[in-house]
Amino acid sequence: MTMPHEPDMGLCDCATLYSSDESYWLVDNRQHATDRCVCIDRATGGVTFQESLPNTDFFDSSHRQEIHGLLGVIDLLSGPHLVVITERRRIGKIYQHMLWEVTDTAILPYARHRRHLADVQCRIEDRYLDMLSTALNTHRMYLSYTYDITHSLQNLLTNGDEFYARTLYNRMEPRFCWNQYILKGLARHPEFSRYLLPVICGFVAVSHSANVNGRNLQFTLISRRSVQRTGTRFNRRGIDRAGNVANFVETEQITQIDNEYHLAFVQVRGSIPLFWGQTPTLRYKPPIEFYPDNTASEAFRQHFQELEQRYGQQAVINLINNKGHEGTLRETFQTNMQALRSDKVAYYEFDFHKECSRMRWDRVRILLDRVRPDYNAHGAFAAHRVNDVVEVKRTQQGVFRHNCIDCLDRTNVVQSMLAKDVLYEQLRMLGILTPTETLASHQTLNHNLDNIWADNADMLAMQYGGSKALKTDFTRTGHRTLRGMLADARESLLRYYKNNFTDGFKQDALDLLLGNYRVHSTEGVASISPVSAYSSVHIRLVPLVLFLSCACLVVLLGAAEEDPLLRVVRHMAFMTGCMALLVAYFFRHRMVNLPTLLSPAQARARSGAIP
Repeated sequence: MTMPHEPDMGLCDCATLYSSDESYWLVDNRQHATDRCVCIDRATGGVTFQESLPNTDFFDSSHRQEIHGLLGVIDLLSGPHLVVITERRRIGKIYQHMLWEVTDTAILPYARHRRHLADVQCRIEDRYLDMLSTALNTHRMYLSYTYDITHSLQNLLTNGDEFYARTLYNRMEPRFCWNQYILKGLARHPEFSRYLLPVICGFVAVSHSANVNGRNLQFTLISRRSVQRTGTRFNRRGIDRAGNVANFVETEQITQIDNEYHLAFVQVRGSIPLFWGQTPTLRYKPPIEFYPDNTASEAFRQHFQELEQRYGQQAVINLINNKGHEGTLRETFQTNMQALRSDKVAYYEFDFHKECSRMRWDRVRILLDRVRPDYNAHGAFAAHRVNDVVEVKRTQQGVFRHNCIDCLDRTNVVQSMLAKDVLYEQLRMLGILTPTETLASHQTLNHNLDNIWADNADMLAMQYGGSKALKTDFTRTGHRTLRGMLADARESLLRYYKNNFTDGFKQDALDLLLGNYRVHSTEGVASISPVSAYSSVHIRLVPLVLFLSCACLVVLLGAAEEDPLLRVVRHMAFMTGCMALLVAYFFRHRMVNLPTLLSPAQARARSGAIP
């Protein structure tokens, strides 16, 4: 079997998009490209093939731009909009295949004007365009023109010729393709086959090489966020009726050794698979709510059955607290796991905060020792390459499924430590590490691993939680520090602000991009548009007034008591703060930024499949 090497999948990595009042013209810039020109009729949306442009002199610089692929087409009130990649950043190479990050996009309307829309519809469409821009620009998206990053290395090397005979679009893993919905319309036209680029969201990074006893090691870390039940921290929790869970991420650590040995290890994370949630109400930790649903048991069982079909055996690691507001959730999860009665699923509880209190982070080792039998049973992927022929030596037969309350901070720590343990075992079995050596014996190797995992933690936390991950000082250095604790406090405040005041809009942006909500052409005229349900600005300004009043009061507390003017200002700041606090309490449900395109009940009922 050969490495995943596809010298020419026919995918275009650079094209020129010409625009006129009547059409968009797409020209492949590659020198060897034939049949180069695709024409999109802006009035009808029809697609035709053209031998050449009518006249390139007609298009000045404002009517042409270089693009690096098509993300798809999405319908809004004025009609279809073409979404293209305009900027990209090189990440690095894996097996001579370049990996890229999407850094900028453009949303181009088919309609030449919006005179056919009412004024209110123009405002609604602007809101939808803002949502799309938010979804495209605040979530890191990655692609490759020659390597299928939607699949794990094991899947790529264990599939046959029939798999590779298909186009990249037709063989992608739909769970992780974030532009699948908006690509569907273009996929019907064979003229677009060279431009159909699946992108993933999550994290992709390639480390610098590290020399270990004369062998060069390079790491690639790929985290693939699922499109099913995706969203933001308090707006997507738990499971839906199809067994899809919130914040499901597949993370793969790939190690290349002198381009001879190819190692990989896959872990997953996902929200606790119950019908539960937390509604933001300005409280730092909103109460956990359970939603009665007669499909709960079946959804729970289906979730683990699908994991078994995809990954094999499972070791479930539950890191939430045994007591407090997480305690009831833990008990319910434990009860459902006992009722599952599957010999394919092992269940472990580890109260991370209790076990690792007083900065005793080394106690995570207790958990890792408990799950070692599962790692020995699951194994990890390994392949050996000789003269471009690859022999698969071992496949991974199971997966570790991690969760804490958010599947972020505690999960990141345990996943990174487990991945390092697995790599140590792999290198020791290959004889690259001697029996007396550890990963820490090689500073560059250890530094590369720690930092790539910490960067992964930060990126996934920003996408789901709104801030960088907590506890990454331990991931980067192996030690908990005062500086790291202060950084955690800052990130916690940022997370609180975004969860309460910006995440509703961000959730709507994701639902629009992924096709969970479809815009109706009559919105704003014959039907009410859901985007009009956002809280009024003056209500959402109350928290700002409260903050400024408190800040002013703190500053003035140190003022001289005999100064009558400062005494009056202090009293006014105190009274204003009290009034803002009362308003915040009575209108707390209106001041938080909640999603409006889908209600929580609609989100739980969704099948999770792309419409």
